[in-house]
Amino acid sequence: MGLSISAVACTEKVGGDFVTDPPEVGGSGSGNPIYDAGTYREKAHAVFQHIVTHYGVPGTDLFLEQYPAQAGDNPVAYFWSHSTLYTGAVLLQSLGYQDESIRRVLDGIEVYWDAARSPVGFQSYPRAYGGGDRFYDDNAIAGIDDMLAYEVTGDVKYLDRAEAALRFTMSGESDDQGGGLFWCEQNRMNDPASPNTVKATNSSALAVELALGVYRERENAEYLDFAQRVYQWIKSRMQDPADGTYWNDVHAHTGVVNERKWTYNSGAMITNAILFYEVLGDPAYLESAKADAAASYAYFTVEVPGLGRFFPDHDPWFTAVLFRGYLDVYRHDPNPAYIHTLIANVDHAWKSARTANGFFLEDWAGRVRGRERWLINQTCMVEIYARIAQFKGEVANEN
Repeated sequence: MGLSISAVACTEKVGGDFVTDPPEVGGSGSGNPIYDAGTYREKAHAVFQHIVTHYGVPGTDLFLEQYPAQAGDNPVAYFWSHSTLYTGAVLLQSLGYQDESIRRVLDGIEVYWDAARSPVGFQSYPRAYGGGDRFYDDNAIAGIDDMLAYEVTGDVKYLDRAEAALRFTMSGESDDQGGGLFWCEQNRMNDPASPNTVKATNSSALAVELALGVYRERENAEYLDFAQRVYQWIKSRMQDPADGTYWNDVHAHTGVVNERKWTYNSGAMITNAILFYEVLGDPAYLESAKADAAASYAYFTVEVPGLGRFFPDHDPWFTAVLFRGYLDVYRHDPNPAYIHTLIANVDHAWKSARTANGFFLEDWAGRVRGRERWLINQTCMVEIYARIAQFKGEVANEN
């Protein structure tokens, strides 16, 4: 990701009021779909269009990192932020939408591709704006989305690019600390003393998911071997035996473990276990997925007085990845309890956790203000509402 691990981990909160029916954009009942969309499919589309309208950089296919832009911001968003909007665009295509704004997002991601360095892959900032470092988790995330785009469109260019992103991601593996993937290519090569020179659970787990997806299409045994090797490293090296969730990273040289836990590491590992179960048929993987799902729900949700159980009040895109895991395990273990909790969370957010310009608070319970200006904290809502629409079987209508 185009941000340091320490920056991503920051969860600064400030108090403040928010307005659910602001006159600036027209409140509930005004016919504005950002408030009055009825189905989850319509909500996903309305949020996407609201983001494109406000975050779009005129004259480009790119977007702001924050809205409104803040002093010191770069002209356009980092790759990670754009890629999360790309996820939403692809999911909207799967729900039958074909807007010009979707094309804009799909085209925009291409300017982050770096063919000048080998192996080729996505870089953290557009080449026209100076380029940037390359992150193994970024490439895994985008490759997973390209696999989804291939599934939705049938266009082999997405599969080819996903495979190229996988090859870059695989280059991040080493025997340091027993295996796993580095987080950032530049730290690995140039700065072994940096606190960010780590073997990361996120890059490793997401790379496994991408490898399994490409393996199912290309049947290259190298990809399956890689996925099994890295998955086992995560289970043995990064899973906390006390509660079944996953630590964030281990320093490649000192061996010091960063024991911070994030929802998306559990989510990716749930998905991986399900994919292994579907590829190999070993029921042990299904049991692992079920155990990880239960562990993550117990660890990450808390009771909010008067509102019920809520997922963390920060980093909702991470929780969107956990939601993917819950949806994946549901295919083989149809217990909807975890899914229903998350749906209740975002239902509450839709009604009661907005800013004065219609964007969502980082905290879905609506208790505190956070980093709601950040693009990622809005794009995750497109993905979540779209996946709920798929879960509920909402059918596309005339657009």
